[in-house]
Amino acid sequence: MNKSITKENNCKTTLLESSKRRKIDCEMSENNLIKCVNNEDPENLSVTVYEDNDNDISFFNKSNKKRVIGSSFSKRSPLTTINKTLNQTSSQQDACKPSSSKTPLKKSESVLKKFQAKEQNLVNPFELLSDEILLHIFQYLPKKTLHRVALVNTRFSRVILDESLWIRMDLGNRALKRGSIGKIVSRGFIILRLAQAKIQSPIFESHFRYEGFQSKLQYLDLSLASIDVTALAQLLKVCHSLKKLSLEHVPVDINVCKEIAECRDLEVLNLAMCEGLNQESVIILMANLRFLTALNISWTNLSSESVEAIVSLITPSIMRFNISGCRRSLTDTSLQILINRCPNIVELDLSDCTLLTSLAIQAVTALTKLEYLSLSRCYNIPMTSYLVLNNVKSLLFLDVFNLLSDAGLQMLEKTFKNIGVNKFIHSSVARPTVMPRRTSIWGLRTRD
Repeated sequence: MNKSITKENNCKTTLLESSKRRKIDCEMSENNLIKCVNNEDPENLSVTVYEDNDNDISFFNKSNKKRVIGSSFSKRSPLTTINKTLNQTSSQQDACKPSSSKTPLKKSESVLKKFQAKEQNLVNPFELLSDEILLHIFQYLPKKTLHRVALVNTRFSRVILDESLWIRMDLGNRALKRGSIGKIVSRGFIILRLAQAKIQSPIFESHFRYEGFQSKLQYLDLSLASIDVTALAQLLKVCHSLKKLSLEHVPVDINVCKEIAECRDLEVLNLAMCEGLNQESVIILMANLRFLTALNISWTNLSSESVEAIVSLITPSIMRFNISGCRRSLTDTSLQILINRCPNIVELDLSDCTLLTSLAIQAVTALTKLEYLSLSRCYNIPMTSYLVLNNVKSLLFLDVFNLLSDAGLQMLEKTFKNIGVNKFIHSSVARPTVMPRRTSIWGLRTRD
């Protein structure tokens, strides 16, 4: 009896102890287990709680880096399993910590102070360069880039205003806004190409004082440009230093001719196909332009009085002259007056002057320096008259387009062995550009 009683008591005590132990194990929260895990060094830890009635022990498996709480070696189903990585727990701890914004601000302030100190110690390398070196660098930049560089600092804007950077400009085929011409001219350009440009009026801004102002422009090409007559007169009023000027196919009037006449040093003048020329304007031009060496006044619908004024007043220094297209105004007498006044003519274009006869050929033979002669479409000159030109030893080229048949042309070529026949379709007298050259005028570059 005593043994049975003691056995019962022992069973009861073991049951009570196991139940208490089970309660304790179940009451352990997940947070307490995570805390236990966080104290360990391994990266990955797992905590498993097992139910066991036997004598439970704690076992740490180092190979698997797992802690087993309240478990025996036999296989049992766990009550709870917690797997947490060290990174997750650390992120949770960081999230739970109160954020302190003072430290990063202090770091940023210190970095800023260091940067400012370094910036104070730095030296601008451009300050070590002289203005001459900067000019040498800037001369390789295009004009658009120079405008942008001028916005960098005051020194660059001052250096860029130097006239050596603004010698030439090509604005051909451009549409220029109001007042832009005034800014361009005031820059100090020497070579300016405005061929086929569309120029809006007024060309000067209201505050621009062009009274008394004179630009340094010497070479101006306005061939086929779209510009008002009044605006053209205003432009030429500030360009009295011109040496070469082209107004091909641009309307002119008496005021424009007066401003051209003020260019006392003008050497080359191209007025081909200009409208508005009359006897008065021609007299003004011929009486004042005493240094002309090349003049192109072709196809301008000149009257007989205008032609007579030209041949009687033109400067004797003329060497290249184009007066083609005077179908009803240029006669043999007028040509004789021209040759007597200008014996140094080297290039002469008389195309489409249909009133000329064989007497014109006789007059031309007096030009001992003549190298080029054009008599294309002069239908009143007989073929046999051209044979007299063989006596002009200086003659190199002869154009007689639309006058001779192929057989007659071959015979003329055999007669003139040292003369090139029909080599040039278009005349180049006083014209700024010849053939495909579009980046230069009169042999001078217009682009950097």
